[in-house]
Amino acid sequence: MSRLVLLMALLALTSPAFADEPFRQDSIVLLQPGFLMEQRVSVEELSAYLKRLTESAARQAATLSDHVARTGSIVFAVRPDGSRKVWLDIKPALSEADSRSMITALESSAPCAVREGTIVAAINVSFWGERRGS
Repeated sequence: MSRLVLLMALLALTSPAFADEPFRQDSIVLLQPGFLMEQRVSVEELSAYLKRLTESAARQAATLSDHVARTGSIVFAVRPDGSRKVWLDIKPALSEADSRSMITALESSAPCAVREGTIVAAINVSFWGERRGS
């Protein structure tokens, strides 16, 4: 098993699992082949970036205008020049203001160092007690 896949599994297992929490990271999905990700970003860099993103999402989730149970994904892309983009695929959708605040906060997180191409991945998340797939 590659180090990157092992890291993703460990990160998913260390996520808080309390129903009354405003935010929970459920899993991580690599949207590119593992060998490609390993060529473009170190495990340590990606791990630190994922931690920054989940901490930022957790802070923002606590400030949502409602406490509706939601699930979905935070999708992100990072380029070698440090530019990054975040998309939300959350159901039911966040309000426009909450969505804008969440994306702004996530895109403000310092990116990981990427080499030779863009990386793309997603963090599957739950807000306010909803479990992904329930």
